[in-house]
Amino acid sequence: MQETRLKIQILSEEGYSCCQIARKCRCSPSAVGYTLQKYKRTNRLEDKPRSGRPRVSSARNDHILILMCRENLPMTSQELQQQWSNQTGVQCSTRTVCGRLLDHGLRSYKAAKKPLINERQRLARRRWAQAHKNWTARNWKKILWSDESSFQLYPPPDNVRVRRRPGQALSPACTVPTVKHGGGSIMVWGGMSHLTVCDGTLNSAKYCAILKTHMLPSALALFLFQQDNDPCHTSRARRTWLQELFDLINFVGRNGKNCTKTAKYIQNC
Repeated sequence: MQETRLKIQILSEEGYSCCQIARKCRCSPSAVGYTLQKYKRTNRLEDKPRSGRPRVSSARNDHILILMCRENLPMTSQELQQQWSNQTGVQCSTRTVCGRLLDHGLRSYKAAKKPLINERQRLARRRWAQAHKNWTARNWKKILWSDESSFQLYPPPDNVRVRRRPGQALSPACTVPTVKHGGGSIMVWGGMSHLTVCDGTLNSAKYCAILKTHMLPSALALFLFQQDNDPCHTSRARRTWLQELFDLINFVGRNGKNCTKTAKYIQNC
């Protein structure tokens, strides 16, 4: 653009008419005339600095939007745009809303998944953590960690995208095969280096059998056995079985509430 304006000015000084300059520069005669008039008026060919499009919202309105987002972080940009418009009267697009949020460092991310715990469990976990905050690495090495998990045999794929032409939506190459209910699942229990496959859903009786078969050999040289507060871990049958079979084991739960301490150390059983 700047080169064209400079060429128009040079050709005008050489005595060419507006039509001749327009043909040489491949532009309209009106554009040539406007450029020459602007040069005579300002003695420059560059554009003046422009302010850009006026903002549709004030600083106060932007502050309201930020507060709305912080009060409810999972809200989508469409929901924020509608609520912002109802509250302040600002008419804008969702892209403008995203831009205002980005200006304040509020970028959209995929939410992390964490186990659901209530306030009582949260406080119990904090008390347990504070009670053990001074433990050394030597103390933690004496704990037999354990947990169980369920795995789907055919987990459903997430966010799979394909590039296809119209009409190929159901083509085998453009589809993702799925199995109802994930094709079933398998439950496993693990403690230290042990991984045990569970037959069906883990209940109290199966859990006691796993502890007797797989946990005892590893627990002979350890002092503390750790587990979470799953219902099968805190059942009466489990507590009775553990009391009868482990009178010399220190048992520590994760949240510090459901724990029984029967000895200061473990002995050979």
